[in-house]
Amino acid sequence: MFQTMPFVHLHTVEGLLGPAQKAELMERFTLALIDIEGGGDPTFRQQVWIRIDEQPAPGWQIGTLRPTVAQIESFAAQRSQS
Repeated sequence: MFQTMPFVHLHTVEGLLGPAQKAELMERFTLALIDIEGGGDPTFRQQVWIRIDEQPAPGWQIGTLRPTVAQIESFAAQRSQS
């Protein structure tokens, strides 16, 4: 049987996600891959690779916006209060 090793590589701005959010993303990506690529077989979990890379805010641009560290910190703080 053909074996796959799916690899999810998520890039995000440093400081945007906390440890619990990263864990939740990893779990949800894993479950989606188990359902879709693994045909629902829970043993497929052992083949799923997930990597989250965080890059400093100055390394990002969204349209014409170049977020600052202060903007990222403010956004993350506002989100955690809701």
